[in-house]
Amino acid sequence: MTDTPLNLPEKTARLVLRCETDCVSAFSPLLQSGVYLHSRNIGQSVRVFLTGQLQLNDKYIGDRISTIFLDGMPVDDLDAALLKNGSRLALSSAMPGLVGATMRQRGSLASLRSAITYRADESCEQGEGLICMKLFNLVMREIGKKILRAGVYVRPKAFQELLTGQHMLFQDCVAIFLNGSAAAPEELLSGKLFEESTLLELTVIMP
Repeated sequence: MTDTPLNLPEKTARLVLRCETDCVSAFSPLLQSGVYLHSRNIGQSVRVFLTGQLQLNDKYIGDRISTIFLDGMPVDDLDAALLKNGSRLALSSAMPGLVGATMRQRGSLASLRSAITYRADESCEQGEGLICMKLFNLVMREIGKKILRAGVYVRPKAFQELLTGQHMLFQDCVAIFLNGSAAAPEELLSGKLFEESTLLELTVIMP
């Protein structure tokens, strides 16, 4: 998922999964490779997006999200880093080793990667758009449930690949709705129900 669409296409299927247990770990391949979020924070800072759309407080951001990448570059200043339509935003808690220490926000070794640290462009159009969000380790487990409940957009092919390796997922599903109508697990596994859709709007309701 490196090429983020810039607009929601007309052919977008809507899938709702209602699960009786916390199954966020089953969606980890999608959350790590990237899901798309519709945002009204395009042109605004990463901090505005995190506190506004994701409703994370500054304490959580400071204590738990130690590594942030925007469009492949590590971010130190959340207020200066601006989201563009199509941006890729990756969040992670502390990563081990020298690489983790180097990529950590404002860490003691941050100067070692100064050449690749994110620097804001002077101009950035504001409005609505799509961003690709990637979540890792503890942050994925803690934030993943929140964004899956709110709804994300994924490529149908990526969702089909998830189902191929996660048959156990359906054991926790008590209801499946596609475009407002009830669907059976075997219908989703076939992929035919949304093969003509460009994107799939996925909402996962879980405890």
